[in-house]
Amino acid sequence: MVFRFRSAALYFSGRQVNDHAAHIVRLSAGWDTFVKGRRRQIFGEVPDRSQPFVASFRHPRKTMSPMWISILSLGDPYWPNEAGARAAWAGMGPITNAIGMNLTAVSVQSPVAWEPDPFGDVRGDAPLDQCVRCLAAVVDETSLLWLCEKVIPHTELDALAVKRAEPLGPTCISE
Repeated sequence: MVFRFRSAALYFSGRQVNDHAAHIVRLSAGWDTFVKGRRRQIFGEVPDRSQPFVASFRHPRKTMSPMWISILSLGDPYWPNEAGARAAWAGMGPITNAIGMNLTAVSVQSPVAWEPDPFGDVRGDAPLDQCVRCLAAVVDETSLLWLCEKVIPHTELDALAVKRAEPLGPTCISE
């Protein structure tokens, strides 16, 4: 698969989870992207419970990271821990294309230390009023595409612009 992020193309095949499904994208957001007074998050909306399978989550603690795990399957739709995801209103999909591939997702909150995003803490001790939100993308060594919403100091934008010019390195777009 190819993910085009501005002018950079990221190639990835996903992390195989069984014989017919691969974990292809992990979208993560740091706890500080949800701080009161920050611009509302696109994934923070209250779900319409009339839909058969939607996701919701609570505001994360500093030690937790909300993530959305996307799975592409070449057969029956696949959700990790499907029964638990349904019980917690944490699943999305499936979206099925014309050739029978299914895209599903689950939302989870896991400890930051469980599987940290590849960018880590880029904000440090900078006050939130001196930061901007950005989206960073990178393919890890398992061929999983990470999309990470981060809060970064204004002073780091120039350094990230240089990284964006690297052929397959991390990239960032500020708000």
